Amino acid sequence: MTRTILRLRPIVFPDLTRPRGFLSPDMRSQACWYFYTLAQKMRETVGLSLEDQRFRLLDDDLWMETRYEQLARSVALMYGLESPDEFAKAWDEVRDEARACKLPAPHDTYTRLVPRVIVQ
Repeated sequence: MTRTILRLRPIVFPDLTRPRGFLSPDMRSQACWYFYTLAQKMRETVGLSLEDQRFRLLDDDLWMETRYEQLARSVALMYGLESPDEFAKAWDEVRDEARACKLPAPHDTYTRLVPRVIVQ
C-alpha cells in the first residue's frame, strides 16, 4: 500500500507585497490577506440575514451561513501558523492594501471573531 502525503502550498501575493503593495512578505501577512478575501466574499454572498440570501429552501432552513472561525483555522493551518492569532497581527497591513485596491475595509464580523481568536 502506498501512502500519499498531502502538502499544502500557501498562496502568496507578490503584486500586493512590499515594495509594490502594503503586505509584508511574512506568511502571517499573506495568510491574513487570503483570509480577508475569502471572508469578505463570504460576507457579501451570505449577507446580513436570511432575507439577503438570494436562494433558500425553507424559511427556517439556513442554507448558507458564515463559518468565519472555521475558515480562520483552516487558513492558519494552510499557512503553517499555530492559530489565527498569528495572522491577526497583520490586519493593519491588510486594511492598507484593501484601501489601495479600492476594496471594502475588513469588517468587524470576521476581524473580531472571538476575543481569544483574533484580537487587534
